[in-house]
Amino acid sequence: MPPSIQSRFEALREAMQAVPPTERETSVQVSVRKMSPADTGLLMRSILAMFGELVRVRVSGERLGNGDRKADIHIAKFEHTQNNARVPTFLAG
Repeated sequence: MPPSIQSRFEALREAMQAVPPTERETSVQVSVRKMSPADTGLLMRSILAMFGELVRVRVSGERLGNGDRKADIHIAKFEHTQNNARVPTFLAG
């Protein structure tokens, strides 16, 4: 993961698991259900910004791996499967 998004990703993870799970729902489900529309909008913008940063990193050729050989292999496999993936038009512009 690029260092430029690590803190935002961790904040997203914490927000998505802010509320403990119930008998019927996971922590993520409960957390999202209890979010205000404003909080949901902030997280949505954060996700899109991180996605944009990942696209920028990929286009620029910046290395995504952190020196961990297993992580680098996993990223390479992920990138290979994504070669034919299309970015939705509303996100491409």
